[in-house]
Amino acid sequence: MSEPRHTEAKRADAEAQQKTATAVPAPAYVPACPGAGKTHVITSRHLQSPGPLLRQGRALISFTRVARDQMARRCRRAGRADLVQAPHFIGTLDSFLWEFLVKPRRPAEPVPRLLESWASIKALVEGVDREVSLHRFPMALDPSQDRARESVVWDKLDYDTRQLIEASAYSRPAWQERIFATRKSWCEQGYFTGHEVRMLALWNLRNAEASAGLLPPLRSRFAEVVVDEAQDCSAADLAILQLLHDAGLPLVLVVTRTRPSTPGVAPSHRHWGPSRPACPPPLSA
Repeated sequence: MSEPRHTEAKRADAEAQQKTATAVPAPAYVPACPGAGKTHVITSRHLQSPGPLLRQGRALISFTRVARDQMARRCRRAGRADLVQAPHFIGTLDSFLWEFLVKPRRPAEPVPRLLESWASIKALVEGVDREVSLHRFPMALDPSQDRARESVVWDKLDYDTRQLIEASAYSRPAWQERIFATRKSWCEQGYFTGHEVRMLALWNLRNAEASAGLLPPLRSRFAEVVVDEAQDCSAADLAILQLLHDAGLPLVLVVTRTRPSTPGVAPSHRHWGPSRPACPPPLSA
C-alpha cells in the first residue's frame, strides 16, 4: 500500500475508533493510543447530551486542571454552556471526590478546605528536633485493608529532607507518628489534601451509614462518570472507582494504551475488601 493510502487508512481507522468511543454505553473501558484525541472524544460524547431539560448529568473527570479547562472551554465554544453547570460536573478527580464523597460528611465548622498540597499553608511537623514542612513527606495509601493504611514513603524524600531526618535524634517511626499527628491537627482545623480526601472517600464508601447518605444523590445526579487518563489512577483511586461501580454508578474509563484495542465493557478490577469496616472514621478527633 502506498504511503498516502496507508495514511488515509490509519486516519479512517482512528476516526472509526473515536466514533465508537463516543457512542459506547456505560459502563465501558475505552483504550486509546497516545495522541489519539481522548479529550476531544470525551468532550464530543458530552456534547451529544440533550439540552438543558436533561434531568441527569454527566461527570467528566481529569487528573489535570489543563484538561478540565480544555473540556469546559470546548463546551462553551460549542454554545453549550449548560454542559459545564449542574447537574453536570467537569473537574479533577480530587475535586470530584471532595465535592461528592467527603465534603458532605464534614461539619460546617471549621469550614472544610481542599488544598492542592500542604505547601499551600505553613504546616511544620510538630514535636521533633528539626524544622521540616509537612508537604516534604510524601504519603502512600494502601486500600487493601478495611481501614486504608497509610505510611510515609521514605525513599521518595528529597535530598535536603533526607539529610535533616538522618541528622535527627528521632527515629523514622517517631517522625512518622509526629507527621501524622501534625496532619491530624490541621485536618481538625478543616484543611485536607488529595491524600486525605482519598482516605476519607474510601472509608465513607465502605461504611454503611456514610455510603447510604452519599450514594443515592450521586446515582440520581449522574447518568455516567467519565474518567480520563484512567491508567494514572493509584490503587486507592481504583478502589474508590470499584466501589462506585459496585454501587451502580455507570463509569467510562478512558485509558492510554501502547497497543490499539477496541472499546468495550470495562474489565473487572480487584475488589479491595469489605464495604462496612468496623472501625472509627480516619482523622476523627
